[in-house]
Amino acid sequence: MAGQAAPNTSAHTGERRPHRKSRAGCLECRRRRIKCTEDKPQCKACVRHSVPCAYREVVPPRNTTASHTHPTRRTIGSQLESSRYSATNVSSPSGSVDLTTSTLRSISAYASDAPDVFAQATISDLRLLHHWTSVTCGSLGVSKTVEHCWRHVIPRIGFEYPFLLHALLSLAALHLAHLGDGASNDLTLRASQHHASAVRGFCECIQQMRPEAAEARFACASTQLLYVFGMFSSRGDDTAIDAGMSDRRRRCLGEDWIPMVRGLGAILSPAYDIISAGELGTMLTMGNWHTRDLEALEYEEDARFRSLAAAWHGDSDAKVYDDALLGLRKGFAFMQQFKDAQGNLTSADTGNGFASGPTAWLHSVGEVYFRLLRHRQPPALLIWAHYAVLLHVIDDVWFMKGWAYDTVIVVDDLLGDAWARWMKWPKHVCGVL
Repeated sequence: MAGQAAPNTSAHTGERRPHRKSRAGCLECRRRRIKCTEDKPQCKACVRHSVPCAYREVVPPRNTTASHTHPTRRTIGSQLESSRYSATNVSSPSGSVDLTTSTLRSISAYASDAPDVFAQATISDLRLLHHWTSVTCGSLGVSKTVEHCWRHVIPRIGFEYPFLLHALLSLAALHLAHLGDGASNDLTLRASQHHASAVRGFCECIQQMRPEAAEARFACASTQLLYVFGMFSSRGDDTAIDAGMSDRRRRCLGEDWIPMVRGLGAILSPAYDIISAGELGTMLTMGNWHTRDLEALEYEEDARFRSLAAAWHGDSDAKVYDDALLGLRKGFAFMQQFKDAQGNLTSADTGNGFASGPTAWLHSVGEVYFRLLRHRQPPALLIWAHYAVLLHVIDDVWFMKGWAYDTVIVVDDLLGDAWARWMKWPKHVCGVL
């Protein structure tokens, strides 16, 4: 009829309207895979969600005619491959490692499409490297021997494998942003660019699984974990970079980064003997994690952990929850031995010290528990809220700041009043009450 708009046929056919994809959107909108208004200095989505808005740099074309004889051992000025990888099986000297697509997807989820930023070493890069060796290395909460690895050994390996150097500089930039350098958005952008290049080179290195690159893969994987925590830690304004409650829940429940942590462990396991026998062997040291006698300890907190088992009494998955709870008790007891008489954390003589407690628990718990957590079963969520108690112990470490608080907030919101009795202690410890 005249005067009426033409019917929308796409709504009846079930087809989506085509839309022009933009390659100029900000990094946050690209990460969330949403349309960006491309307003500068801040797009409307970032303004609405009160998150930093950063755009990738426009890098001039580079000369790509130079040939390379080794795909991962390159000079600082070489161009890293930009393709993403989705291999499902990787050959290694120890046999075949089942590398699931979801693991690589978890790794790549925190990388932007930013170009390689080592076309030339810049003053900015040198500044980041200086900050890494002089400041960031001393802020990781590790022993002196492991700090030596981060400060001296790993950068040396990074000059042979540039993707590792990218990983170090991404963390240095993130640390500077956390310290409130005054150019937080620029530093966050720089961190994401270096991280994107690190991920590309790391995925390439995983595909090849060369034994001589084992230490570079291990160090880069460790750095990527710190990057994920640091990117979403609370900053100077006590806010974390989240785009909404849905994203916050995914982050705090580990839906993206837990598969990455556990998957990278499987990827690196064939090279365990090589790494443990090399200069980075001390980074694998777990001290008395396996021998610490829980029954001989008298912690008020341990009684709190043990009482939690009553919450799932008679549940068909009680054995799964019991095992996860035992791991939490072990992790907390392991971390307590690094406290001095005033209750302050101190560095260990060797190994990763107190910082390894939370990550060791992630590797020790069976996959069934994490499946229950993904399905948001109340007992699994309760255990996860008590895991936040371990995270709270290291809340003073800059890349962990705010994680415990946010985790408890999310779990408490999901569980509601019916489970308030069991949430009271973790809420008190993490400062939610």
